[in-house]
Parts: sequence; structure tokens; C-alpha cells
Amino acid sequence: MNLERVPFNEGRLCPKGVQRYMQDNHPDRLLQPIKRVEGVGFVPIEWEEAYSTVVSEIKRIQEQYGRNAFAMLFRRITFY
Repeated sequence: MNLERVPFNEGRLCPKGVQRYMQDNHPDRLLQPIKRVEGVGFVPIEWEEAYSTVVSEIKRIQEQYGRNAFAMLFRRITFY
């Protein structure tokens, strides 16, 4: 595909694409999970703990409010 012939952006990144590109190297970008500890603030945690926490919270929400109480929205990006 000749990207220069794409009519809506002439092969260039749109403003959202440029912003997303710049986020990869932003100095404030989180590179590992963190959690809030009362009286301390945010502390780094291991990925396994982060995954376990997310899964536990999803299960807790669904048990308390029903399976439809939690939903995820994601977008699949396809590059040509």
C-alpha cells in the first residue's frame, strides 16, 4: 500500500497518532505496576501481584454485583 495515497492523512500520523508516539518515551510513563499504600504513597510491585490484584477485583465485583457488572473495552489496531 502506498501510504502517500491515503487521502485523509496523506501517509502522515494524525494528531492522536503523534501524541501516542510521543507517549512511548515520556519521562512520566509508568514502566512497571504500582499500588497505593496508605501512609506511604505509590510503591512499585511485581507484575504477578498486579495481575492477581486485577483478577481478584474483577471476581469480587462480579460476585457482588453479577457477571455483567464488569466489562472491558479495547481496540484492536491493525498496521498495514
